[in-house]
Amino acid sequence: MLNYLLYIPLGLVYAAVWTSFGQHVLRYFDKEIPFDQHYWVVWGLWLAVPAVVCAVIEKLASIATLREHESLFDTGPITSIVETVAQGVPAFFRGSMYAFGIIILNLMAASLLQTNLVRDIIVSLGLPLP
Repeated sequence: MLNYLLYIPLGLVYAAVWTSFGQHVLRYFDKEIPFDQHYWVVWGLWLAVPAVVCAVIEKLASIATLREHESLFDTGPITSIVETVAQGVPAFFRGSMYAFGIIILNLMAASLLQTNLVRDIIVSLGLPLP
């Protein structure tokens, strides 16, 4: 249950990032439309930081429910930090899978209704609109 509650917001953030990023990548080589270079850093932060936050939450939940077969205290603190950050890689892929599903649902809802949830999230995150 925690995975669904954890990865739906991550998927929403990733849906906004991938939507914003994809449209600007297509226009990157267009010389008539100026492109601000600082957005690469912003997109990178919005892809990396939420995945690491999800990995930390998952690690804390596994420690609290004692699901892990290894103990956090058996390894050194640096190893524990590296393991937790490394768990951000699967979180990135899970969030991306959720994001592509959310993008498809958003396109269907936007075509039927007058709402566009992903566009609202793009604006709230401060990303460039496609």
